[in-house]
Amino acid sequence: MSYQDQLGEEQGVLENHVVLFDIISKRKNTLMGMMPQLLQKDFGRFVRMAVEAYRKDANLHKCTPESVYNALQDSFQLGLNPVTKALGEAYLVPYNEGHGRNRVKVATFQVGYRGMTKLAMESDMVGRVSAGLIFPDDIVKGCFHADQATGEIRHTWDPSVDRSNEEEIVAAYACCWLKDQELPVVRILHRSEIEGRRARSQAYQRAEKSWDGKDPKRNSPWHKDFGAMARKSALRALFSMGVIPLSPNAMKAMHHDEAVEVGDDEEVVKAAEATVVVEDRESIEINGEVVYRDMVSDEEWQKALKTKEEQ
Repeated sequence: MSYQDQLGEEQGVLENHVVLFDIISKRKNTLMGMMPQLLQKDFGRFVRMAVEAYRKDANLHKCTPESVYNALQDSFQLGLNPVTKALGEAYLVPYNEGHGRNRVKVATFQVGYRGMTKLAMESDMVGRVSAGLIFPDDIVKGCFHADQATGEIRHTWDPSVDRSNEEEIVAAYACCWLKDQELPVVRILHRSEIEGRRARSQAYQRAEKSWDGKDPKRNSPWHKDFGAMARKSALRALFSMGVIPLSPNAMKAMHHDEAVEVGDDEEVVKAAEATVVVEDRESIEINGEVVYRDMVSDEEWQKALKTKEEQ
């Protein structure tokens, strides 16, 4: 029995998943043209992973299938994988659109700190990027030293330092080594600065609210992985200094992430619905489906051109 048939058997429960599977199947060439090459090689397995992730996440499950597809597409256009959460490159995050009875949930992708690092490394002038967390024992035991003025930084690993409680994080830092410089550009955010950025996050604010007399859900990325969000905040602060030559993808990711993190409802929905144009590739659109020249054979391309002319 095919995967699509299995979904169909549970139509009453998995209706949204059937729709998402159908959308991805019909727009296969479009999506594959945007995916990182490693994922293209195992497209079928990826589709199953995406649909299963959609099915198993109760909050994401409430989002419209079209918005989930758009979030996948926008993430892939930046070369990020939002399905394999362990990579920490990007995540699919639900947001509310509309009010009252007209309220629906839409999904948008949110860049992870590893994704932000990956995109920054695309610049020919960037040699290395890293981000880390500072705990009380790092300071007590002299494991961390940094001078933001000179760029000198030293963070020595000590297994005796307790890093198990993220509530004790003192600060987060980000460093970028440019290829023509010996010392890195450094940005350190103290705990109060991190919490200030968290307080401006729309996802955090929503998760802290009590809806219809129910307890707050506290299920935002800030609640689930404060350490990763602290690292990303330090990276964003570093890149916002204006001294790091960012790649076009990194700049687009920064703009998108800002809209999602601190934008109002309208900006968030626009981010969820937007198509991020990353690169120019020869393509044509036929009946709403984009066919990329480098994804098909010469014969298939000629057939596509002929079909386009006949429309």
